[in-house]
Amino acid sequence: MNNKNNEGLDLTPIGDLISEDFGEPGSKERIQFETDCDAFILGEQLKALRQKEGITQEKLAEITGTKTYVISKIENGKSNFPLTTIFKLFRGVGHPISLNFA
Repeated sequence: MNNKNNEGLDLTPIGDLISEDFGEPGSKERIQFETDCDAFILGEQLKALRQKEGITQEKLAEITGTKTYVISKIENGKSNFPLTTIFKLFRGVGHPISLNFA
């Protein structure tokens, strides 16, 4: 939907809804929400790449020396793990990642 299609509709911008539920940008609650979102997205990307390469969680655990439950938790955005584990898993599926600071 573009802005022209929105004219005359009483719509609340998504940013306002997020602020209402999770606090203003920079607040403790909002930082936690955004961090959880980033972890979820990272996990979804790992899962998609792993599946694209035809690698099971068990095989990835074997390749990287990681536990299957760790991979499952990361793919489901359920827990925090060291960056070294994240880097290792992405390398294990043949898609190394790096950090970029804006």
